[in-house]
Amino acid sequence: EDINMINDHLAILSSDDRVRLWHFNDDGSAPRVGTPGFTHDGNIWTLDLSESEPKLNMLYKRNFPRKLAFHPHGMYLLRTEDQILVYVINHAYKEGGERIEVFSYLTEEGITHLKYLYSLR
Repeated sequence: EDINMINDHLAILSSDDRVRLWHFNDDGSAPRVGTPGFTHDGNIWTLDLSESEPKLNMLYKRNFPRKLAFHPHGMYLLRTEDQILVYVINHAYKEGGERIEVFSYLTEEGITHLKYLYSLR
């Protein structure tokens, strides 16, 4: 849904299955009203463009509330002196409502992930 550059060779992007979320039955038949409760959560990914074959890596969302749906629809990066904050618009529907999720983009013990900080409603 959205893509931002972390540095010259690393992109961060959000994705969600909007077709399944809103437009068609599982078998591809007639359009229907969406059912967010039956659609898998979306994700945040990094895309390493430094290699001849770009590598896509799903980011783990550490401490993200389990009962909260995650359907990202745009994001913004805020760089501070010591961290990168990732603000993600989340259409959580009945499992959390409309909100902005705030994460810190981290690499700890060699593992890059997002650490959930808080939500704005």
